[in-house]
Amino acid sequence: MHRYKEAIKDYDYAIELEPELSTPYFGKAQALLYARNDTSAVHLYFNRFIFLAAQKEIIKFWKRLQNFYANHAGSPFLEYRLLEMLPEAKDFISWQGVIHETERQCRVLKKYLYYLHDAGVPERDALQYHHLEALVNYYMGDPMKAYRIYDEIIDGELESINLMGSYYFVRSAMNFMEPYENILDFALEQAEQFLENFLPERDLCELYYAGQLFALKEDWEKALQAFQKAEELLPAAVMQLIAAENVGKSEGEIEMLTEKARKLTLSLSEEENYLNGFPKVWLDIEREDFLTSFQQYAYYQEILEHLYLIQEEEAPFQHREFWEVWQLSPTDEEKIWWHYREKELKKIEAELQSFFTQNLEAQYADYMPEQLQNLEKLLSEKVTAVQAVFEKLKTKSATGSEALEHQIGLEIDGWQLRHPHTYALMLKYFFLSDQLAPKATFLLYFYNDFKASEKQKDYSSGKAAYTKGAQKFLEIILKPIWMLGDVGLAAVAAALAELSRQFFLQNPSELDEADVISNYEKFKTGFLKFLSFEMESMGREKFFQKYPLEGWEDWKK
Repeated sequence: MHRYKEAIKDYDYAIELEPELSTPYFGKAQALLYARNDTSAVHLYFNRFIFLAAQKEIIKFWKRLQNFYANHAGSPFLEYRLLEMLPEAKDFISWQGVIHETERQCRVLKKYLYYLHDAGVPERDALQYHHLEALVNYYMGDPMKAYRIYDEIIDGELESINLMGSYYFVRSAMNFMEPYENILDFALEQAEQFLENFLPERDLCELYYAGQLFALKEDWEKALQAFQKAEELLPAAVMQLIAAENVGKSEGEIEMLTEKARKLTLSLSEEENYLNGFPKVWLDIEREDFLTSFQQYAYYQEILEHLYLIQEEEAPFQHREFWEVWQLSPTDEEKIWWHYREKELKKIEAELQSFFTQNLEAQYADYMPEQLQNLEKLLSEKVTAVQAVFEKLKTKSATGSEALEHQIGLEIDGWQLRHPHTYALMLKYFFLSDQLAPKATFLLYFYNDFKASEKQKDYSSGKAAYTKGAQKFLEIILKPIWMLGDVGLAAVAAALAELSRQFFLQNPSELDEADVISNYEKFKTGFLKFLSFEMESMGREKFFQKYPLEGWEDWKK
């Protein structure tokens, strides 16, 4: 019926009655959008709705919200959050352009924050990290997340927030209509104390934000005092002009302050100047004062609408949105990528190792001491070559499990005994006598068969398959629980064998016959990583459906 003015009044009344109810804010945003296309006000009301709404309510109005933010608001982090709630998979096609653009805008800063967090920065430098996290969320269009960081993480006590943090705590609240008066009043008390007790060697940044807090309260006299004392900082010098005008300073005084600000820009770096816009910045993931560059951008945004006061006429100017500024070098991109991959792979490897250990321990839980004695006797009475290797390994076992594992790897590399079954018996013996760890036993057993097949086939051709013995080994450890019978089992084992073989074919030079010390170590590093990649690409559920990692029955033989 298009009676938007009446609808706005009704929504206002509903908000007055129940200010914590989310839907009236959504309704008013819609009415404002249709009535006068007031996107600034619409933005505030949609933000408020998202802050108060349960996820099911957000999903109900998801398309309308996403349409507005994609077309009318620079809010990549908030759009990212909305896309994570995408209600139906089929919608991915229709939203593909928005998804790709949002991912592009978020990519660098998401990676950067992830890396700092995962590298332990929040534990080493919590205050700087959380200020950065809040500032990034604010300028990436998610003031609700910024507010929560200040409110829940930094604000254990209000005293722990510096004046810059207090300013953005208030600004975040203002951007989604959250009551902020108590926060501002407390911050103003802190700002007054800072102004009264200011010494020249104290932080000009804090003094500048004291002025910004006074400006929010429209206390221009105190704002002018703070900006004057911090005028060596360009944003303070610019804001001094605004404060001077608001307190009624003469045109001559304002012109003198303008020239002073212009002269200040001559001694500043490109990142501190702003007269031509804010430059692109290469992030350094190892930089300890990582908040500094982001703080410079905050200064730039805070005085952006006032820069014309000190700019020369027709000076070139290029404004960059927050997400357009930050860049990562290819080296740092690669480092972050591997850091993430390594962490995920370690989780998967730990889970796989747990499966291997459980299978081995369950298989031999009832193994009798006399069976172990019979096995030792069998190995000791074999041919001279077998006896020599077995005795060497028993001697090495006295120095620890890792040394024993390494020595067995060398023996298999050397292939002195020329029969995989003999090495398998030795592995069984040292595992059952608690001298070799389950993970090492598993890897060495597999490596034994891999080495056997390598001796018999030309892997460099890219066409050879595993030997029947190696494939049989895979069938044992991956024995499925599905109803496919032996044919299905053989197919699964053959598939994994081929994939594993392809892994080593990627760089066959790594398996250097002359470098027997490192061959097993390279194999060990690669094999679990290979399995981990398989699990990650297939998903945990599908991986364990295809490769249940059960069996080991043939080890009893």
